[in-house]
Amino acid sequence: MSVKAVLFDADGVVINSELFFAFYKNKNKISNEEINQFFGGIFQECLINNADLKQEIEKKLISWKWKGSVDELLLSWFNFENK
Repeated sequence: MSVKAVLFDADGVVINSELFFAFYKNKNKISNEEINQFFGGIFQECLINNADLKQEIEKKLISWKWKGSVDELLLSWFNFENK
């Protein structure tokens, strides 16, 4: 039997879970504005390869109260949302 279709749930319709940064900002008392500014701004440039995600996140480590490295943040983010 061959594969007839592949379904990707990129927008959370089939698998609906909390996003890492929603969880993280609440846990660490970071403002919505702080997170939304990043994801509505430079993160959009990272998505289309006009900015480097690791470099941009490194600029946010202090204001996001992250104690580890950029790589550790990315690993936590991707593991948290890996459903």
